[in-house]
Amino acid sequence: MNGIPQVRNIMISLYVNDTAILSQGKTPDKAIVPLQNYLKNLEAWLVRWKIKLNVDKTEAILFNKKNDDWPKVKVYCTPIEWKKEVKYLGFVLDKQLNFRAHTSLIKEKYNKAFRSQYSLICRNSGLNLNNKVLIYLAYLRPILIYASPIWACTARSNFRSIQVLENKALRMIANARCYHRNIDIRNV
Repeated sequence: MNGIPQVRNIMISLYVNDTAILSQGKTPDKAIVPLQNYLKNLEAWLVRWKIKLNVDKTEAILFNKKNDDWPKVKVYCTPIEWKKEVKYLGFVLDKQLNFRAHTSLIKEKYNKAFRSQYSLICRNSGLNLNNKVLIYLAYLRPILIYASPIWACTARSNFRSIQVLENKALRMIANARCYHRNIDIRNV
């Protein structure tokens, strides 16, 4: 973005019409003050280039463990409330970065998609195994693997709850019995 000043410890991330501005500091105050200054410069740049920012959709989150009442940042003189979680590019970030909210969202989306595809992949379906696997890989698995790098740093319990969903579908697709191990089903 030509003309927006670069500031140390502030990064702007753009994707289509979604923008995230990240500010870091050893204490929240050391992150909030430079962020507010950056936002003032950004406002001037947006006005100069006649770009409209929807302040109603603007959200702010402070990643920390404390629940103190921090000063609000302002965009066009409108204070932005600090949220406990925000959604960016379909990914839910919570203030403690434990990814429980994102895991819940994934489970909800997956279960809805699973129910819509149930008649095609259930044990009594007339489709052969290869077609059931294709439906799973094309329609269900992308829900689970979207933003998958977070699964490397999430709690094991969150990861296991996602694996349970996957195992349930794979057992149904493979028409596996209770004595078949999940690892064997995945290798087939």
